[in-house]
Amino acid sequence: MQKTLKFLAVATALCTVNAAGLHAQPFFAPPNAYEFTFGDPHMGKAEVTSNYSLSGSYVRFDNLAPSIGTATDLYLAAWNSKDIVNGKHEVTVLLTEYNNPANLLWKTAIPYNGVQDLQVGSLVNAVTHNTDILVAYYKPAAGHMLDVYELTASAPGYNLIDHKVLSHSPTYGRIRMDFQEVYNGAIAWVNTEPGVNKGIQAMVYMNNSPGWSGVSTLTGTANKTGVDIALTRVVEPVNNSGIAYPLHFVYSGGGFITETSVDMSILAASPGTVTPATPDNKYVGATLNSRLVLDCPAFSVSASPAGSSWAYTYSDGMNVIVQHKNASMTASHEVVATSGVQLGNSALDPFGVGFQVFSPAVSYGNDYPSTNVEQIMITWYATDGASVNEYMGVQMNASGTAVTSMDDYLQLPHAQTPSMPGGFTSGIALSKTGLKGVGMFLYATYYDVDPSSGQYQLHHAFHKWGDPQFKPGAPTGVAAEIVKTATTISTYPNPFSDVLHTFVSLQQDGILSLELHDMAGRLVGQYKAPLAKGGHDVVIENAKKLTAGSYMLTATVNGKKIDTKMVVKQ
Repeated sequence: MQKTLKFLAVATALCTVNAAGLHAQPFFAPPNAYEFTFGDPHMGKAEVTSNYSLSGSYVRFDNLAPSIGTATDLYLAAWNSKDIVNGKHEVTVLLTEYNNPANLLWKTAIPYNGVQDLQVGSLVNAVTHNTDILVAYYKPAAGHMLDVYELTASAPGYNLIDHKVLSHSPTYGRIRMDFQEVYNGAIAWVNTEPGVNKGIQAMVYMNNSPGWSGVSTLTGTANKTGVDIALTRVVEPVNNSGIAYPLHFVYSGGGFITETSVDMSILAASPGTVTPATPDNKYVGATLNSRLVLDCPAFSVSASPAGSSWAYTYSDGMNVIVQHKNASMTASHEVVATSGVQLGNSALDPFGVGFQVFSPAVSYGNDYPSTNVEQIMITWYATDGASVNEYMGVQMNASGTAVTSMDDYLQLPHAQTPSMPGGFTSGIALSKTGLKGVGMFLYATYYDVDPSSGQYQLHHAFHKWGDPQFKPGAPTGVAAEIVKTATTISTYPNPFSDVLHTFVSLQQDGILSLELHDMAGRLVGQYKAPLAKGGHDVVIENAKKLTAGSYMLTATVNGKKIDTKMVVKQ
């Protein structure tokens, strides 16, 4: 039922807005989590997965019209077999209804053979203005490669439109990709070619022109391994005086893990040998045997690009460790995500049964649809070597001082099996989507073995940003009490021009009250109505009549103040 905001007459310095455009409507997309399996059931023993997602607001597939309409969300994933030469490797492409992954509209799969480290992403094509699918990988004894595809309505659903050779590395070196907004991207790899080019290399794609840059090599990385990268956008806080696009790197070597960055504009304009920013070095010893996974928030405010926020994770076999730094920190901070102590969570292994943990992944994002609250989600695979085998995780705040998810360790949907075959290697990935491309759901992929068929299966799971739990179903005990009282609000877009949305998530029925004040404290709009538990999108459709400036939006439920947010009218 449509509900109307009552706008109040205010002083002439403000705009008097007619009673009209604020209404609440139920949110009918999947609940807190949704999951299904899709992928070649004949995949051999899998070793790693990767993924990428993009909101329907920023994708375009003219070649699929009219069968696929506008505003379809894009979800890309890949998984690799341990058998590099003869095994199956695959990229999956899914298009779903906007903000509703339960409604799958189109899908296809791109097979690969004899490759390692399939990485997926997308960019806007400078000529067609459509969304291209990018796949990067290492070809044994040949080097690192990049393939570019367009989607088509005819079988098999894709065309290869470009193939680039990035290196002639004779032996394996990890390759990774990341993308920011929809026009910026980067690829980095470990090149083992002897000579001046040996080390960690990268190339970037900025603002749709002039295309991919030349190749740059990071100084001092000839003996480094395990690279991962993440892009972010930094606005300097003094009058928004500058915008930078740092490309962050993490890599290992010599017993250290190093995190550092280089501004993309340097790599784009002057490719060659580059020296990154002052590194953050952490000594971990020579026994590190874990893939490093790095992510950054898509947008941050910092005094310098080198000071922008980041987080990376790895495992020592018994603990999942997160090293992170946000723009307000003077030094990076370590959190042991599985201990439960630092984050106020229950310990993963309270009875000492000897859990082992593998394959950690991280997503440094924001609560959707708000862009104001940073959250770091960490996921991993845990096993006691017997009856407990599952993917789980935890979400914490950006300072690493408190957990923001339930104390059930975010048990992922359909991620538990009673046993695993010998030689099983776990794998899970979280999408590292940028600010413009963020959708309502965080995308996760992970694989296991179907106990009924004995075949490997790739899970595609979708977690609503800001939800305190991942596994469907009602929590119990202390967890139930937390959920019972938890209510969240978020606003988008912010800043806004014509329309302002306030997404309210109620964990029980209640009377919601919203009040909008100007910075002088004058009430310029209000809303009050009983709402059922669940998600509601309250829309101010005629917000364009408000005077440009800052406003405070206050929410109360059953008379109790829940949150206050600043919103900016452009």
